[in-house]
Amino acid sequence: LPEVLKELTKTIRLMDERLSKELQHALQALGGVLKFYSATVPPSLCPDMDAAVELMLNAVRSSDPDVAKAASVCLGHIATPQWRLPLQSALPTMRCLWMAAGESKESCGNLRDLMWAAGCINGLPVLTEAMRERIQCADLQHACLRAIV
Repeated sequence: LPEVLKELTKTIRLMDERLSKELQHALQALGGVLKFYSATVPPSLCPDMDAAVELMLNAVRSSDPDVAKAASVCLGHIATPQWRLPLQSALPTMRCLWMAAGESKESCGNLRDLMWAAGCINGLPVLTEAMRERIQCADLQHACLRAIV
């Protein structure tokens, strides 16, 4: 794997979480590298890639919802069949994020991204379960339907 994977992982580990925008951009850059290699490099084959994915999984648990969303979307992009099982550990945290989302315009965009990522990781069952859990939330229903289509 290229040095950029190691450098981005190292940089993100050193970043202060209060630098939310910078952290989001660094996670997105790392996600782009991981997306490229996730189709050909399976879990446990490359320790550097496993470490980068673990860092991304930890970022989903960030106290900053924008950082957590950015990491979630990156996980959705790397959810190839061989990576789906290891990525499922992010689903409980992602569930907390979509359950806490309100009915604002900003929440609608966040829900769309979260539900798309969850669908990539775990398929239709996670989306239908979310739709049943928040049947009164029109934005979540819409986000799930968009993720399905």
